[in-house]
Amino acid sequence: MTDKELLNVAANLTDTLLRTNTESIIADKGHAPATLQPSDIVKTTLKIYGQLKQELK
Repeated sequence: MTDKELLNVAANLTDTLLRTNTESIIADKGHAPATLQPSDIVKTTLKIYGQLKQELK
């Protein structure tokens, strides 16, 4: 798998995790959580990318 493909997978996983987390918070608290900063999303995506890269060595 190429780096570009891995980064795409990481981005999709980040999106799924954020959506699931938001839905869970809404169910628990009745309202949406505070907005995440774009830098938080990038950091999460890169962390997932790094983990995937390590696993696929």
